[in-house]
Amino acid sequence: MTTETIPRTNTEPWHAGMKNLITRELFHERSRMYWIQQLIVWALFTNGMIALILALPPDLIEGMEALYLVSLGASFSILALLIVIFIPILLQGTIIDDKVSGTAAWILSKPVSKKAYILSKLTASILSIVVVSVVINGAITYGVFSAFGYTLNITGFVINLGLTSIVVVYFACLTIMIGTFTTSRGKVLAAAVVVGLGAQLIARYFPLVIFLIPYSLPIMGIGLITGDSVLGLEWILLSACVQIIIFTIVALFVFDRTEL
Repeated sequence: MTTETIPRTNTEPWHAGMKNLITRELFHERSRMYWIQQLIVWALFTNGMIALILALPPDLIEGMEALYLVSLGASFSILALLIVIFIPILLQGTIIDDKVSGTAAWILSKPVSKKAYILSKLTASILSIVVVSVVINGAITYGVFSAFGYTLNITGFVINLGLTSIVVVYFACLTIMIGTFTTSRGKVLAAAVVVGLGAQLIARYFPLVIFLIPYSLPIMGIGLITGDSVLGLEWILLSACVQIIIFTIVALFVFDRTEL
């Protein structure tokens, strides 16, 4: 007879419970009113401004072509700015609220892995924001331009929406990663917003910053719609993808070692 004890180990796979968690995040944590409110906010700030510009007399901005370019530039510039500001606001409490309230500990008492928990938060957050701010809002943008008699290069427009989605993923991963380090919503919001807005200010003096913080991807992608050459786009895209992977790995590593 042996008195040796076998230590309890976590044998759950990394993806344990992830499907159910994503469903919970998308359809239970986010009500129908949430989706409507988000769509109104994104569409009002972006497409509302575009409609106002397109409604201006063409001779006020040196003709139809100039008005078109100004509107297109404003469209993606405003969208990029909103991503930098709104995503940290929307996601600042994604991890923190669950940690503070004990919800995270309760969820993880089920057959759910910590990796699945973080990945489900990331997946649901990214999907919900991309669907509203990029896909649906982008379709509305295309409709607004069409309503004023402008035909956008559909291929270039769709590719640029894809680039915009990369920026959404970048700031979503950044915000959630920061949330694994602290229990302060204010610190998460401040850090994530400072990265985005700070980069735009610093880039005026040190242009190479745009290769580190990819907020400019939607703006640079306008060239894909107008047929102009776009230099350096692939390097910014590569940098963004590498950082997204790093943010995700760090978030998984930190949260896995967090006591709840």
